[in-house]
Amino acid sequence: MLILAAFVAPIYPKYVTQRKESVLQNNLLTLRQVIGEYAFDQKAPPTSLEELVTRGYLRAIPIDPFTGNNQWRTAIEDESPPGALDGSPQSTLTVHSTSQKRSLKGDPYSRW
Repeated sequence: MLILAAFVAPIYPKYVTQRKESVLQNNLLTLRQVIGEYAFDQKAPPTSLEELVTRGYLRAIPIDPFTGNNQWRTAIEDESPPGALDGSPQSTLTVHSTSQKRSLKGDPYSRW
């Protein structure tokens, strides 16, 4: 039993971090997809993530597994939509983690 524990003990924290990273990626993907659907339907991005819940696009704002809460950093990005003839920028809302931690690859979660 001690041999098994000695083998698993160093691997377990990395395993937990990998699972949290997977959940974070899924939550970010979901939020960004829902923001895109909202913007398409409403012809404008939501003013906040709470608006996605009140309008029925989400049941609840997902939890960030690294911070343990549903507080996300939102940012407005200006981008030209594909196929726009006039090239005028269109603002979109994007979301990032508020965690100050770094991923197993070394990049900050706040930049995902």
